[in-house]
Amino acid sequence: HVIRQSAGSESNSLRAESEERQSEAIARQTDAVGQLEVVLVARPEPAESVTDGISQPQPAINEVTAASLESSSFSRAGVTVSDPLANCGCILQAGRGKFSEAEDDRDLFGDFFNQIRSTRSNSISHAEIKSTVSKFKENEEMIRVLESLMLHMQRETAKASTNSSTRNDKGLNFEEFCEFLEKVPRVRGERVCWARTLRLEEELARLLEKGDLFDGLKGLKAMNEAETTAHVQAVCGEFSKALPGLLLEGLKKLKAAGTAASSEARDHVNTKFSLDGAFVGRFATLDAFYKGPEALIGVPNPKTEPGMRAEHCLRDNARQEFTASNYNIRTAPHLEWEFVVEPREGFEYPHTPS
Repeated sequence: HVIRQSAGSESNSLRAESEERQSEAIARQTDAVGQLEVVLVARPEPAESVTDGISQPQPAINEVTAASLESSSFSRAGVTVSDPLANCGCILQAGRGKFSEAEDDRDLFGDFFNQIRSTRSNSISHAEIKSTVSKFKENEEMIRVLESLMLHMQRETAKASTNSSTRNDKGLNFEEFCEFLEKVPRVRGERVCWARTLRLEEELARLLEKGDLFDGLKGLKAMNEAETTAHVQAVCGEFSKALPGLLLEGLKKLKAAGTAASSEARDHVNTKFSLDGAFVGRFATLDAFYKGPEALIGVPNPKTEPGMRAEHCLRDNARQEFTASNYNIRTAPHLEWEFVVEPREGFEYPHTPS
């Protein structure tokens, strides 16, 4: 009886310790850039079984350990965990609140920096950048970025050498690398921008408690704490069911746009900025970026209205028709100008409502 009682007391102590350990088992994995933390919070599981009336402590299978962290893989797009963490709740926490377009960019910068870096150093060298070029032999845009980066480093090294008696080849640290890439002309924060097109807030709003005619949020504001908790859990459950379908549908559209026929793709890319598909966007060098559009098309007319009139009404292509894909109407530059600035009375423009 004494042995059984002692075993029971020890079991209770172990159970309490195990539950406390599980409730506090939090592992943090921060990426190299330091913008996002992946926080894994273990969910409490039954910590004992009963055999012959004696509670037997069970291993805390959800406890996050350093070893399990090393065997898990993490990414901003999602979290992949190994079996020991399969029952963990995953919470993504952006370092500065929301995951912004700037943080999206820094995430990409971090991947790019690590592709170039061949050692555990905090900086990258000119030689490392040069050796990375071969990795992108079929990616002209990335090669141009790397070439511009090498040129930038040469200039900075030469500038530092003029102010010092010794040659400075310390390389480029991550912040300097980011500062350089932020000047590269490109579309920024594309994951964030694309995620907005999914309009997930609309699906979420559909699941929320309704109010009345004059206060659509009355139902939400009127709930007590218990009702709020229950409602949040119910909404999250329904939203999690709808999310895979919404994401898959969005990805299908994204992939379809990327594999569209070349003529359709050109029409989409050149919408509003070209008349016959002759102008196709391409990646230029940083030198071209710094020179600005004036080097290619000249200085803009300081007199805005005469300049716009000349562009729409006097240029060689002023009467060349094109189809605007956003409204699917056939029009021409001179008609665009007339319709907005000086429409002719009684004249039926392509934009005229039927």
